[in-house]
Amino acid sequence: MHKFTESHSEFEGFSEYYQETIYPRLEAADQRRKASLIRVVVASIGVIILTMIAAYFWNKAVKNTVMDTLILAVPLGGFAVFWVSRFLLKKIKSDTKEDLAGGICRFLGWHFSEKPHITPDLDIWTRLRLLPAKYQRVSFEDEMAGEAHGAKFLAREAHMQKKVSTGKSTHWVTVFRGSLMVISFKRKFDGQTVVLRKAKILNPKAILNMKKVGLVAHLQACPHKSSDKNACHHS
Repeated sequence: MHKFTESHSEFEGFSEYYQETIYPRLEAADQRRKASLIRVVVASIGVIILTMIAAYFWNKAVKNTVMDTLILAVPLGGFAVFWVSRFLLKKIKSDTKEDLAGGICRFLGWHFSEKPHITPDLDIWTRLRLLPAKYQRVSFEDEMAGEAHGAKFLAREAHMQKKVSTGKSTHWVTVFRGSLMVISFKRKFDGQTVVLRKAKILNPKAILNMKKVGLVAHLQACPHKSSDKNACHHS
């Protein structure tokens, strides 16, 4: 039986829950993964054979050398094998994430979805310079929502990209990839609130005349957390 640290009260009984609920699903997913890998190997062999046959007849038609045929066949075969394997294993990856991350969230009473139901508005994030303003496309995944220490939260993984042109080629460059979290505190603020690290040297976005305020008072008395890690500033 898997034994997890359950020092936090929220995780009391998680080891038993994992063994009875999550582990069997992960084990079943692993069996599906192994079966899919066998299908990938079989499909790859078939793709390689078909590619070589096509290259052989193409070689006879255009009367190319064997080397020219191989130069064409090998990249095409490798490309086809890559996409076949990606297609066959994509569902397994998604199911495993849902079983593991979703299972943990359900134990905590949280919600998890691999694909967010609502696309967030990034305007306020860019205006506060928390995210880059120059991007052309963005995708979201792994949405988690719930309540912790009396505060409701919503978190998503974001991937922001912009298009860059260099000479004749154009490609996408990642400008941000990370977590976005919105927390609803049981306290009203009349101004603009920004959460920053306490150490000023690590706060390039810190604004002068900000006032430090407390958000969740009971965290200061919690032996598992330190109030020195983060500070919230209010302007």
